[in-house]
Amino acid sequence: MHRAMAGDWTRRQFVAGLAASGVVAGGGVRALAQSTLTGEAAIRELMEGNERFMAGKITSFPEDLKILKEKTVLKQEPFAAVLACADSRVPVEILFDQSIGHVFVSRVAGNVVTPEIMASLEYAVAALGVKALLVIGHTNCGAISAAVAAKEVPGQISVLYQHLMPGIRGAKGDVPLAVKMNAAYQAQVWQAQTAEFFGQLGKAAQFTNQAVDLAQRSKLKEAAAQVQLQQAMRNAAFRDCGQVRELTAKGLEVSRDLSSLNQAAHAFAACGETSQTLSLIDDLQKGFPTDTLLNTVSIPLMRAQLELNRGNAAQAVQLLEPARKYEVYGDFWPQYLRGQAYLKQRNGAQAAVEFQTILDHRGWYPTSPLYPLAHLGLARAAALTGDSGKKRKFYQDFLAIWKDADPTPILIEARREYEKLK
Repeated sequence: MHRAMAGDWTRRQFVAGLAASGVVAGGGVRALAQSTLTGEAAIRELMEGNERFMAGKITSFPEDLKILKEKTVLKQEPFAAVLACADSRVPVEILFDQSIGHVFVSRVAGNVVTPEIMASLEYAVAALGVKALLVIGHTNCGAISAAVAAKEVPGQISVLYQHLMPGIRGAKGDVPLAVKMNAAYQAQVWQAQTAEFFGQLGKAAQFTNQAVDLAQRSKLKEAAAQVQLQQAMRNAAFRDCGQVRELTAKGLEVSRDLSSLNQAAHAFAACGETSQTLSLIDDLQKGFPTDTLLNTVSIPLMRAQLELNRGNAAQAVQLLEPARKYEVYGDFWPQYLRGQAYLKQRNGAQAAVEFQTILDHRGWYPTSPLYPLAHLGLARAAALTGDSGKKRKFYQDFLAIWKDADPTPILIEARREYEKLK
């Protein structure tokens, strides 16, 4: 079994200090649900419970009925959350010798981070106040073995691959190594995405650099390249384009597969790098001429962004029309970019429709940075329609989410606009 773990959490910074390693042992005292444990103490309690399990000295079973009656009939108060594989051989409460109400468990094959899993863990943090998060993988994981083999599988099993491949890329068929890589990657996804959601580019970059260092030490160049390209996309979304050229160059030097080229082209387009974007679009069209999502959603998005950069808002809207059929797969970018185009046309009503779609469907991508930015878009749309009440509210909502954000150009502009309302 392999784990990645988090320390103390707050509502706005709910994932920190994750690292991949093997489960360790220690001695310990039983913890009660919703105790005053710190994040570190919560992790220590789980590890001590694992030691009792390994030693065959489980103490939790006699407590179950009593705790169920006294503590959990009307409410739950877990001290930790765990993301684990759905494998029947990984019973989380037993592995960590914990009783009813102690641990909030989310299980899915391959212990991957999907929108639904992310939403569940957000609930554990925001509503239940868990103090720590643990991501665990296990030996002989069937989901990871299947993804490494990349063989055809029945039914909907293959939908897991898109979530597993970034974490196991570079394992080169070594399933135990892939298990470790996946646990580390899924933990890193939480850290970086959460910091990104709250506009904390500096912290997101720290988590990214840690993941890159880990991958490079393990001689996993492709995994490091993917993380760097994700950082380029993140910076481009916030119009912090200073490092985008360097990050994309490093990533593309190692990998030029579909995912890598796609991310690099999006980042270049968002930063106004027209020639680089068009060159990568050409590579994508030549290399993947039959990929539906690429040619219907991704490339139209890139071209629309370039048109919007030139001030051609109407052309941008037209280019995005083919994406409507599949845009649930576009990470909110079709709606966001279309909303930006309508703002450029001073069509506040249509812009509001696009940004509101993002707010209404947050479950598609719970930690997307475009969710808080949609509040800012709605504020600007309300300014165009003359709705001063909504304008003030949406500025306040955006600034509340980005209360601790880094001073990116977007935040500086938003604060300046809000100050004019006072």
